[in-house]
Parts: sequence; C-alpha cells; structure tokens
Amino acid sequence: MLTVKAYNQKSFDDFYKEILNIGKTRNIKTNIIFDEIFVDNIKITFFKNLTIFFAKDINKNIKEKLNILIDKKLYIGIDEVGVGENIGPYVVCAVKFKNFEEKKKVFEIGIKDSKKLDYKQIKKIAKEIKNHIIYKLIILKPEEFNKEWKEIKNVKQINALKQMELINEFYEINYQPVIDEFVNKEKFYNYFDNKTKINKNILFVQKAEDKYLEVACASIIAKDTYNNWLVDYLIKNDIPFKINKKIDSNGIYSMIKKNNLVVDKNKLFKEWAKNK
Repeated sequence: MLTVKAYNQKSFDDFYKEILNIGKTRNIKTNIIFDEIFVDNIKITFFKNLTIFFAKDINKNIKEKLNILIDKKLYIGIDEVGVGENIGPYVVCAVKFKNFEEKKKVFEIGIKDSKKLDYKQIKKIAKEIKNHIIYKLIILKPEEFNKEWKEIKNVKQINALKQMELINEFYEINYQPVIDEFVNKEKFYNYFDNKTKINKNILFVQKAEDKYLEVACASIIAKDTYNNWLVDYLIKNDIPFKINKKIDSNGIYSMIKKNNLVVDKNKLFKEWAKNK
C-alpha cells in the first residue's frame, strides 16, 4: 500500500489521465473522492485534496508514471519541533536532496507530515529517508533554549533566527528555501538586525509539510530527534512513562509536577523544562 500527494492540481490531473488510459474507472464521485481506477487489480483512489492511495504494491508500469506527481525543483525544506512542548529540546532541521532520483525514492516511501504519524512510524521513516537526504540539525537543550528566551523573550524570533542560521549554512543557488509559515514574511524579516546575513529567497508557505516533500522530511527528522532525546532522558532519570501512539510530553510534565516522584525536581526542570 502507498499514499502519495500530487504537488499541484495539474500534476494530479495529468497522472489521473495517464492511469485512466491503462485502467478502468469505477466513476465514483463523493465529497472527498474524485474517482477510483483499477489497474491490474490494483485499486487506485484519487481524492479531491490531491492525495492518491494505492491499495496494493504498485507495479513497474505505475511506478514509472509517479514522476508526474513530483515537483522537479529541488528545495531546502525547514521545520522545527519543540516550541509548543513544555519539556524536551528545541529542534530545527533543514533537508535537501542531492538530485531528483533521490527525491523520487523518498516520494515512493509515502511521506506524511510528522503530526500525522505515530512514534513507531516516525522512527521507521526517519531511518529510511536518512539514506536519501542531506540534512542539518540545530538542537537547543532546554537550558540553552531558556538562555535564548531570557535574552530575546520571543519564541517566534528564536525560531526565525535558528531557521535562518540553517538556511545560510545549507544554501545553494539551485535550491530554494521553504519554511512552514509560522509568522508572515514581513514580521519574519523584521526579527533580524543589520549584522545578520539574510537570505531573501525564502518561500513562506502555510502547511508547507503537506506541499513540499523536503519540509515533510525535515518535520520527521526533527520529531524523531526530539523523541530520541526525550526518551533517553526519561530512561536515564528513571522517570515512568508510556508510549501509546505518541509521547505525551506535556502530560509527562504535568505528572511530574503533581506527583512526588523520586526525582530531583529542581535539577529536572532546570535541565529539560522550557521557561516561556
């Protein structure tokens, strides 16, 4: 099974026409489904939000046509994790592909935004995609984040500064930086002083992880890094926790504050709690 998303309406329409030429339509129309087509007993569901679901492993003939669905341009995708959590590090990640072939291999894995994946899926996919991407991370441990917060007192500005830092380290003329728009373009650039090297070629896109494969990959790598840091810390300090579908970091934080667990709370909150 595979779920992918076309990068725009034209690529979705072009792929649909190609599949229709080799398959048989069921002509199903609903509020969310555009159509269903069978090709060699493989049911392919086309959703109106540009998502396409293959109910079985795809054959070579279909796989060759997947190129139509992929944005041929190469980007630097940026995303962060940890700003909204009370505990754990702040992690920002930048991702790019060496070439289109590597991008296609990751596309064929079926990448989603990390917020739509559970703990095990994130760990598995992060391991897979690392073989096909180039990535860089900035990791601020809670005490480092707190130090920045004490000086700046603006979470969005901290985020902008760190994202720009990664963009400058990673930038190449043939790669356009894309970030998930956490603040509008004008405010973003107002966070920088004249001493900062500023890249003016950034795309600001709402829900960028749904539209750009590089951003979705950055989201997954950042979340996996955050999860690994938190789990290691919990185990090291003998703090009880459960992982159901996801790690409830804010729930763990509340539990420690309310309960008399055998931990040094002063040390604990200094090391891993964010002051914001």
